Amino acid sequence: MKGNKGKKRYEPLSEEEVVHLLQEAQTKKQTVIPTGNGSKRGFGGVTEDADIELSLKNMNRILEHSAGDMTVTVQPGANFQDVQDQLAEYKQMIPIDPYRPADATIGGVIASNDSGPKRALYGSARDHVIGLRVAHPSGEVLRSGGKVVKNVAGYDMNKLFIGSMGTLGVMTECTFKLRPIPKFTALCVVTFSDPDALRPFLVELLNSYMEPVTLEVVNLRDVLITFEDVEEAVHAQIEWVNTHVPNSATVDTRTGTDVHTYWRSFNDLSFTHNDPIILKVGTKNMHVLDVLRNCKRLTDVDVYAHGGVAHGLSRIYLSGDTATSSGRSKTCVPMLSKLGAMRRSSMHRWTFAKRSPHGESPLLYETARRYQTST
Repeated sequence: MKGNKGKKRYEPLSEEEVVHLLQEAQTKKQTVIPTGNGSKRGFGGVTEDADIELSLKNMNRILEHSAGDMTVTVQPGANFQDVQDQLAEYKQMIPIDPYRPADATIGGVIASNDSGPKRALYGSARDHVIGLRVAHPSGEVLRSGGKVVKNVAGYDMNKLFIGSMGTLGVMTECTFKLRPIPKFTALCVVTFSDPDALRPFLVELLNSYMEPVTLEVVNLRDVLITFEDVEEAVHAQIEWVNTHVPNSATVDTRTGTDVHTYWRSFNDLSFTHNDPIILKVGTKNMHVLDVLRNCKRLTDVDVYAHGGVAHGLSRIYLSGDTATSSGRSKTCVPMLSKLGAMRRSSMHRWTFAKRSPHGESPLLYETARRYQTST
């Protein structure tokens, strides 16, 4: 992808080197873009190349793990899946499920506020980051939060940096509170032949005593319901699903490693389309069904869409000949205009960011602006 890189690339090994590079760049009035593994380039919009790309890939160590206190402090360049694998030896985990964790870094997950279907129960990075160290261009290093779970001293500045896409400083340390790895996991893949039966079932489930970890609707056909708890509690919830689904629906239940394999395939499938246009849409929880229904009415491109009715976030992947890079400028606006027309009939509002956090509005933000104006 063109943009979001640097004319020169530096790979510091320590916080001190990061501070030195930022101070030197400020003195020379150079622009800096911090990166990890580069798996989220463009999430905050596409900009022209900066003067310096500050890669944190070599700052990749676990600095401190307090298994008893259930906290871990990690450098931002650490691979997310590698950290999870090391914590798994202590039967602990960071309760965040970013898309493609094997390609993500700790800093990238926090900077983009990346989360997946398990956000339904566990929340996102803002719910689990308890401390950060952030280097500013002046050379000052700001410490927010701490290394203990119960910390009420001062303002909660962590949330300011989560989702900031590296625009407010360069993270050098990240501290998380952990959770025990669940003793038993199961996934119910409920397939509906009648889309109209989805809403009553989901409403009943949300109003019940069930505690789904995921409640993801895919292409208005499948509902992915994950349960994590002790084995007896999980089986009780599986039984509830089996007895409350409509007669026209089918349930495929998986347990153990089959669940992890399924979710890995799910995350990879989202990115197998040829150069897709990816839209992230936030709505009220049950309006996710309206988003997915509107997507099925698009005929100009291939559409793969899913959303969580427990958190209201949907992802739409547009691919095909008319949705390739060469056709984006001709395709985005008509597609969004169609979704906008459908949105009016659905009686709810979709909100697009008006500008990139990096600066001037690139193509997709201009597209979103034109969409917003047209609706």
